[in-house]
Parts: sequence; structure tokens; C-alpha cells
Amino acid sequence: MRLRAGLGPQESAVEVGQLRERLIELRRRIAETLAEGRWHMVAEAAAGVAELGCRLGVPELHQAGRNLADCARGADGTALVATAGRVLRLSDRAVTAVGALRRESD
Repeated sequence: MRLRAGLGPQESAVEVGQLRERLIELRRRIAETLAEGRWHMVAEAAAGVAELGCRLGVPELHQAGRNLADCARGADGTALVATAGRVLRLSDRAVTAVGALRRESD
């Protein structure tokens, strides 16, 4: 809604669509790099998720992304897996919610 107020309905729909696609890509990257054990890449993708959470107005996603980036940088395997699960679940919810908002505005 903030984006819509600032950009207008058409421009905000495009922006939200791009943010949604970026979130889908980052979610995929987290899942893949986590499975491969490439912690530094998990940290990079998680930082991107945190930034998108902020831009989309989803503070839980923002904080979870920051937490995951911290866990990946510290290479704490147990915390990393648990936090990644939370980020993936929150990302799924955000993707669904943003998709629903886009459909409502069409």
C-alpha cells in the first residue's frame, strides 16, 4: 500500500511484481546453497531477503533474513537450518500474499 501511495497503481503493481520475483529467486537460492553447504552464498541471499522484507513491509521476513545471514556467517549449522526453515516459510507466505495483492489490484 505504501508503494501504491507513492508510485501510483500501475507503477506499484510493476514494482511489487518485480520484488515478488526477486523474492522467489532468493528463496530458491537459499534452499539450493543451504543443501550444498555454501554458507557464504546463503548469507548473501538471506541479506537480500532481509532487504526485500523491509521494502515489502514484512518486518518478520526482514528480521528472519538478518538472523539467517548472521547464522550463515557464523557457520552455526543447527541454528542455520532452523533459521533457514523460518525464512523459507515466511518467504512462501510473502510470495502468496503479494500475489494475492497483485490480483486484487488488477
